Amino acid sequence: KDYLSLQESLRARRQKLIDMYIEGLLQQEIYKERYELIQDDLQDIAFEIRHLTEKGIDLDHIINRAVFCLENAANMWIEGNLKSRRVFQIALFPGGLTYDKKEKFGTPLTPKGFNYLELLKIESGLVAGGQGFEPR
Repeated sequence: KDYLSLQESLRARRQKLIDMYIEGLLQQEIYKERYELIQDDLQDIAFEIRHLTEKGIDLDHIINRAVFCLENAANMWIEGNLKSRRVFQIALFPGGLTYDKKEKFGTPLTPKGFNYLELLKIESGLVAGGQGFEPR
């Protein structure tokens, strides 16, 4: 679940409710009832966010590890065993790979992770070359 965007949406709804009340568009009873419902939802979401944080989920570590894997995709493929290669292949190419006798292996779409690397302008030597992931 995307708790942060849900939290932001609820905050926007709360502000809209406050604005409507100030402008005289809502009766006090309706305002209080809806405000309390939104506040309850916000408290629930805050609890969930704290709970996830307490579980030790370190998003910075996960993101750094993902970037490392993308930057070192070719080496990880070459050095990996069959099981790790399969997991790596599925993670990077969820749409699968294609094979043609003339063209060899290919991908129907460029994986989103590699598009991200292009945005970061990481040197092309750090990502897999045009020959694909197969060892040469």
